[in-house]
Amino acid sequence: IEVHHATLCRLSEEAEEGEFRHRLSEVDAYVTGTPLSQRFLNIATTPGWNVHEFGLFLNQYLAVLKTLLRSENPMLELTQADERLPDSFIDAVPHNIVIAPDGTPSLIDVEWEVPDGVELGHLLLRSLLLLIANASPFHPSIAPLSRRSFVLESLHSAGISVSDDDLRR
Repeated sequence: IEVHHATLCRLSEEAEEGEFRHRLSEVDAYVTGTPLSQRFLNIATTPGWNVHEFGLFLNQYLAVLKTLLRSENPMLELTQADERLPDSFIDAVPHNIVIAPDGTPSLIDVEWEVPDGVELGHLLLRSLLLLIANASPFHPSIAPLSRRSFVLESLHSAGISVSDDDLRR
């Protein structure tokens, strides 16, 4: 089975050369499995969750990213917010990662790239905000958190160092 893509309109030259570039393959292989995002949604929709559970989810996400990065940059440790991932990893959010029945991850639906790559902190924040927005209902935990506190505590629980400078970028 294949997935065929078609552009709906032609992008301007400025859009093709901007900070984010749209790229669309003509055909991709269909990937069978479960989106990585499902694990986050299962936690978020369970009453009484705790931040540690999201830290474990983020650790799984980071392990999957390392697997996907092996061919492009096996040297990345993925422990610092300012580590730079390859340009196509701007789309490596959990919604775009499918885990096959044998546990093999695949990156799907890669439509965007950034010329200088993407910082790990940016990708993690983008991922968490997308996941939070899609978790419905997002059951409250024992200790209610602001979105900022939730993100920081989840990253900390996963062992990711985030500084005030990282948050301001």
